Formats: sequence, structure tokens, C-alpha cells
Amino acid sequence: APQGPPEGGAPRHFIARNFQLTLMQQPQIPVGVLLKPLIKQVTLYGYDNSDFDFFLTLAKHPSLGLRHALLLLQFLGKVCLNDALHGRVGSIPFLVLVERYHTSEMLHDFLEIFCEQALSKLLPTEPGGKSAVDGSSIRATLCVELTAKLLHLQHTEILNRVAPAVLAASQQYLQLRGAEHPGLAALLGFAEKHQSQGSPPPQKQGKPAPALRPRSDAVDNVDAVPTGRKKVLPPISPARSPKAGGATKAAAPKKSPARARRASIGGEAADGPVLLPKPASKGTEGGRQRGGSYAAVKGTEG
Repeated sequence: APQGPPEGGAPRHFIARNFQLTLMQQPQIPVGVLLKPLIKQVTLYGYDNSDFDFFLTLAKHPSLGLRHALLLLQFLGKVCLNDALHGRVGSIPFLVLVERYHTSEMLHDFLEIFCEQALSKLLPTEPGGKSAVDGSSIRATLCVELTAKLLHLQHTEILNRVAPAVLAASQQYLQLRGAEHPGLAALLGFAEKHQSQGSPPPQKQGKPAPALRPRSDAVDNVDAVPTGRKKVLPPISPARSPKAGGATKAAAPKKSPARARRASIGGEAADGPVLLPKPASKGTEGGRQRGGSYAAVKGTEG
């Protein structure tokens, strides 16, 4: 990592920019070994806007693992909550990491504890007393803004972890002060809005969406089957007729409507298994998942 305090001027920025371009062109570089000394350096000597461009490059690098991503999230979370000058800039790589690893249970646990500790700063220490952070201060605003950004990501797993923390903080504030906190009330409105929408959970990486079975009204249109290629449906087996001169067989039990519909589509025999088109071959999702839900990320990357 580039050495020296931020007051190094143009040489330091030039070295950091070239190092950033090298990491963007070499996806196989193990960037995890850079994080611990880099975070120690910026903690001792400080940071500026160019350092957050470097953090954004690290957050998007393919070789960054979850363990090192959590280490970077801890540092960025402190900046987002406590730094009035760089708090909003630090939220960009923070949200990129959350978007990238939003299916991880370890990330869900981290965000739950992080939001509980962040929202606790808005609560008064005693009934009728003042909170640890003034409600009109920039730190309180940064806390509410970052929690709102997490809720607006609209990931069901994250929403189920963050929303209870917001509700608990709002109830405690109401008990201690006898009135609602305007920021917590707004966060509750965001959480209820997204929960009422009921957005389905996203597909996991490496697993394609399951192929849909054709409906009865789409049997003639083979191209309508969303399996990626044409499927030839097997013919429908004719019903069995009793032998001439023989005893008539007992009537078969009545099938359910769903089973009868599957039989008419997939060619199920009277006593045979359901014959359905083979699913499409499994594919893997190329590349890695990036945090593209915020337009500010693209602007910062440029």
C-alpha cells in the first residue's frame, strides 16, 4: 500500500492511482493481504477522498474473500457513523460489499449487530435524559441515513435482520422519552413498505432459475417453454380399453385436477410415472456479483 500520511500530496496520489489501476487489470492478485496493513495505516495517519477510491476498488476485486470483506466493513462502518466529512463517501464501498455478499449468514449477523449498536446512539441513557448523540447532529443523521440505505437494498434476508433492530430502538425511545424519534419513525415506515411489497429472495450464485413447466394452453407452442431450447413433448398415451368378452376392470380412482393436468401435458400413462421434459442443463453465473444498485457507485468508479 502507498506509504505516508495524506499530506504526501501528488506523489502519493499518483502511486495510489497506479496501484488501483494495476488491481483492476489483475484480478488474480490476493488483495486480502493488503487490507490489514492498509487499515492500520489510515487509522494512524488519516485518509482522504482518494483512499475511498482505493477501498472501492478493493471491494469490487474478485479475489477479495468474505473474511477480509468483513474487516473492511468494520472500518468503513466506523467512518460512516462518526466522520462528518467522509461519512457519505465511505458508505459507497460499504454498500458495494453488502450487495456483493448479501446472501452470507456471517454478513447478516454483522449487519444486525452493527445496526443495533448504531441505533443505540440515538437512545437516551435515562428517562427524560439526552441521547448519546444529539438528534440534530450530523452523526445522528449519518446513522439514520446508513440504516435507510440498508433497508432500501430490498434484500429479504437483510430486511429481516435490520427491521427488528429498528423496531426495538423505536420502542425503547418511545418508552424513555414519551415521543417518537423522527428518524426512527421514518425507518419504520421504510421497513413496513418493503415488507408489504413482499419482494422474493434473489437467486443464489451458481444456481440458475428452475425451468417452468409448460401450461396446458401452451402445449402447441413448443417455443413458449422457457428452457433455452425446443422440447419435443411425448405423445399422450391412449386410455386402456377392456378386453373383448372379458370382465370389465374396476374403475381407477379419480385423479386430482393437478395430476390430470400433468398427465395431459407430459404424457402420463394411466399407471405409469409422469413424463416431463428434461430440465435445461445447469449453467454457472459468470463473473462476480457487483453492487450496481446505486448510481453513485458507477460515478465514483469512473
